[in-house]
Amino acid sequence: MKVFHLPRWCLAVMVSLGLEARATDYLTNTNVYQVPNTPRPDLRTPFVDPVFGSTVTRQTDPSMLTADPQADNPYDRMPHGLRHEYDRVTAFNQDNTKVILTAIGGSERGAWFVYDLPTGKRVMEVPMNAPNGPSLTWSRTDPNKLIGFNGNEIGIVDVSNQTYQTVTSFPQYAYVMTEEEGTFSDDWHYAACFGFNSDFSTADLFCVDLQAKSILGVISNVVSSDLPNWIGISPSGQYVVGMFNDFTKVYDRNMTFVRNLFPVQTHSDFAYDENGDECLVYFAWSGPQIDQFNGESVVAKVRLRDGVRTQLADTHYAWGSHLSGMGTRTKPGWLLISDYKTFHLPAAPAFTNTSAFQQEIFWLKMDGSGEVKRIAHHHSLQAIFNATASDGTTYEDKDYWAEPHSVSSWDASAVGFASVWGSYLDHYDFYTVTGNWWNDIGVVLQIGTGPSGTLTLSWPASATGYVLQSTDSLTSPHWANVTDLPALVGGRFNLSTGKDGNQRFYRLESGALSVMPYHGPQN
Repeated sequence: MKVFHLPRWCLAVMVSLGLEARATDYLTNTNVYQVPNTPRPDLRTPFVDPVFGSTVTRQTDPSMLTADPQADNPYDRMPHGLRHEYDRVTAFNQDNTKVILTAIGGSERGAWFVYDLPTGKRVMEVPMNAPNGPSLTWSRTDPNKLIGFNGNEIGIVDVSNQTYQTVTSFPQYAYVMTEEEGTFSDDWHYAACFGFNSDFSTADLFCVDLQAKSILGVISNVVSSDLPNWIGISPSGQYVVGMFNDFTKVYDRNMTFVRNLFPVQTHSDFAYDENGDECLVYFAWSGPQIDQFNGESVVAKVRLRDGVRTQLADTHYAWGSHLSGMGTRTKPGWLLISDYKTFHLPAAPAFTNTSAFQQEIFWLKMDGSGEVKRIAHHHSLQAIFNATASDGTTYEDKDYWAEPHSVSSWDASAVGFASVWGSYLDHYDFYTVTGNWWNDIGVVLQIGTGPSGTLTLSWPASATGYVLQSTDSLTSPHWANVTDLPALVGGRFNLSTGKDGNQRFYRLESGALSVMPYHGPQN
């Protein structure tokens, strides 16, 4: 069986899971494009998006799970698919060789699994879970490690030896979590969490130092009606943010209030802008939010350090569902957005696009210029239907798992999304998108000496998809990733390292996704 690999000279952003990327794999215009009526792609068979030119690959199928004929709920008896957690938690590990996915339906429903992308094989089940999701987060420096919430503790899974280690536990609480939309600082030094009692009637809001295993600050005994929708730590670990009913608020690590960011609740994510500033990016949809933008519904960013707000794009109330800032770690100033539409059963699934970006996945530049890179249609309409509660009353429900929740890899070279692809309420798969979005050919690694004799390595932040590696010898090289995280200064990544008197060589290596073609049955 042949394994397809991208040529070594090519950037990670040019990989296309088995197909070499074209010169441009995206569009930058604002034309309106209808979703093509194409059948669900065959499993693990890359194809070129007919509108945007990127390469899309269906990575999962319900046949990868097992049935549960004895399940009380008839819907749970058959497996319905695998997909990732959310757009604020990347599905991809550090080198884009593995993904973390959850099972829908069947005997494994609700469990979390690591899958190998090149082969499609299951690596392990992750022994972690929490109400509303464990926020499982891949390390930015180690391709084998995940951190997440597990009951009333925080733990790390090492995929290489399939072990679980408790980082710290909180016996005073029944559960610790972020309500899924928060996560950990990028270096895993800090976390901001809810600490719930057993009936979820009250909770503490706290920030924890995971290295010192100590709580730095706490807001105690908040009743459930006054709790924020989510709480989380910024990527740098400097700010705690909670989205309350009245305002989205910033605290320091001691849980001392700093400022309000914007009124009421909406969808948002952390991101680094083009200047390297930490921001919260969000959709301004409601009255109090749009009042800050002359009554227009917009995508906006607000700087955490001073609360300055900037309009990024006008949605014209036509698009805007979810956004992800994961890729801004290595591509600062580029935000990933997905828009999806709904239909009401029993009507047939249909929606005619009337605006650019509808039912699409695209990159938006965060400088307010409106520059975009449009990369794919996700083919996932969400069904709205009437459901019956346990007391017999009816209510309107939605097919939550049909939301694409597009999310970037850490290096912004790949995008993952979920899709029903025409099989609403029944079939959910995880897809990857790759393409030559960044055109980063000709990147140079600069090496110099700092004032104290330290070695300084520097490369442009626009060089998405590169990993810094070192080896002690070029005769028999053993290239290994440098695990220290660089600092973002003036549009460049900078890393200082001490001199130990030994010879050492450095390079920037571009990562690549690869895939073995699937030759089994199609479902």
